[in-house]
Amino acid sequence: MSVSAQQHDPDSLLQFVRHLIAAYKKSPEIGWGAFDILEQENSCVLAHRLTSANGQLVALHNFADDAHRVSIDVRGGADITHVVDLLGNETVTWTDGPLEIDLPGYGYRWLRIVRAGEKRLL
Repeated sequence: MSVSAQQHDPDSLLQFVRHLIAAYKKSPEIGWGAFDILEQENSCVLAHRLTSANGQLVALHNFADDAHRVSIDVRGGADITHVVDLLGNETVTWTDGPLEIDLPGYGYRWLRIVRAGEKRLL
């Protein structure tokens, strides 16, 4: 497939990489944040958090071909107002308690954890 064709195909690899780059540029915690692994029960899912003065990002990666529900604790002592899916452009429903996310086979999510008082653009 040519670059020209990929530029006009919203589902092309080129458009996907452009979307990843845009999300990366909006998330300085990816390059500068402290990294830690989040505990969860699925051995085929990597859940990790990147935390900086700019905010917090949680990334989930399913390395299996079957879907999994991931339950992670993202509270960290501060009030969460909402959770934004940076790659899916949607707000994830969250209530007090663990965050529950359904990941399809080989699925992934980059989630911005927005806390009360944060003034960054979403």
